[in-house]
Amino acid sequence: MAAFDSLDLEVTFNCLEAGELLSLIEVEVQGNKPLKLPFRAEGVVPAIDISEDEFDFGAVFIGNRSKLPLTLLNLKPVPALATVDLRKYPELQLLLSKDSWSQKVRM
Repeated sequence: MAAFDSLDLEVTFNCLEAGELLSLIEVEVQGNKPLKLPFRAEGVVPAIDISEDEFDFGAVFIGNRSKLPLTLLNLKPVPALATVDLRKYPELQLLLSKDSWSQKVRM
C-alpha cells in the first residue's frame, strides 16, 4: 500500500446465545505501533413462535388423510432455521407447499 491508501476491514460475528460482546481488534501495520480498534456486537438469536397450541385431528380413518395448519413466526430480525424430526411418529407426514409460505411481517 502507498501513503494515504485506505483498506476496508470486514468483521463477521457469529453467536450461539444472546448477549453483548465488547472487545478490541488489534491491527498490526508494518513500521507502526499496533492499532487497537474498539469492537461492539450484539448477539441476537431467533425466537420461533408456533401459533397453534395443539393439533386435534379428530376421527381419522385408516387410509384417509387429515390436514391441519401449522403457523411458525420468527419474532426476531435474524434468520431462523427450524428442524422437524418426525422419525418417532411414522404415521405423521409434514408437507410444506411453497404456495402456503408467507413473508408477511406481523407485529
